[in-house]
Amino acid sequence: MSQSVKLKAETIATLRAEAAKNFRSLAGQAEHWIKLGRAFESLEELPVTTLRLALQSVNGTTSAAESFACETKPDQ
Repeated sequence: MSQSVKLKAETIATLRAEAAKNFRSLAGQAEHWIKLGRAFESLEELPVTTLRLALQSVNGTTSAAESFACETKPDQ
């Protein structure tokens, strides 16, 4: 059963771009991201800081390399 969902134009544009890069349909890309999100949320042993840094990377507030570097630094 299909269902319409309202998303921001920016989200649709990002979905389209990523879908094209990954040879997926728009719906296929959305479903892929939903599966990834559900998988991350189900990982109880994953530190919240790791999720926060991943989201910051996706949102453009930090790069993936910076996120990884922050996560691998020893506690001071």
